[in-house]
Amino acid sequence: PPSLRYGMRVTKRVRSALAALLQSSDYARDLNRSEWDFAVEISVLRKAGLNHSDLRWLICNGFVD
Repeated sequence: PPSLRYGMRVTKRVRSALAALLQSSDYARDLNRSEWDFAVEISVLRKAGLNHSDLRWLICNGFVD
């Protein structure tokens, strides 16, 4: 799984999105289910304030598929 690197700058809105993604991943793992069963919808990330660049950053760093 991807992880934050030392010195990586992460905005408050991206930290919020990462927390939601981690929570959904933890739920899936806890129930031994696919992470797709607990996928966080793009609309939820958008409502959290993420823009195109934020989403691309998450994708390029392997935090979302």
